[in-house]
Amino acid sequence: MFIYKLKKILLNDKRFLKDKKLKIFGNRLYDPCIWYFNKYTISRAVSVGLFFAWMPVPLQMFLAAGFAILFKANFPISVALVWLTNPITMPIFFLFAYKVGMVFFSISVPNHLDFELSFAWLFNKMCDIWQPFILGCIICAIVSSVLGNILVRLLWRFLVIKSWYMRKKAKK
Repeated sequence: MFIYKLKKILLNDKRFLKDKKLKIFGNRLYDPCIWYFNKYTISRAVSVGLFFAWMPVPLQMFLAAGFAILFKANFPISVALVWLTNPITMPIFFLFAYKVGMVFFSISVPNHLDFELSFAWLFNKMCDIWQPFILGCIICAIVSSVLGNILVRLLWRFLVIKSWYMRKKAKK
């Protein structure tokens, strides 16, 4: 299975621990709890990673790494899930978050937006849209992290039951 292959690769190859950027976490990176692959560490990692994927802040990966260590979540999965919002998908995610925020502020969605690729336009528009945008990001972060945690636990349970059934069937 995919998890076993990933586990074998990550546990045997920890060259990235020597990266200078990760020195800020100190010896906490060597805590075995953040490298385990079990239902609890993976579900926490999904929650942390999805939460910080929605946050429009710089250094999302370092925040996810810090909270993965704090909550004893699986470190690599927490950091990897932040990349759901990459430069290609970020506009889609953040437009969705903005629209969610607009619903909670009861603001009507404009039919068109006069877009201009400049910092002046971005700064001027951000002054107008920051409240629904931030609220939408927070709502999407909380909802996706809770749903992600629940889905991982349900999927894990399903896979365990399926493996029990397959083992029982193989004995007969």
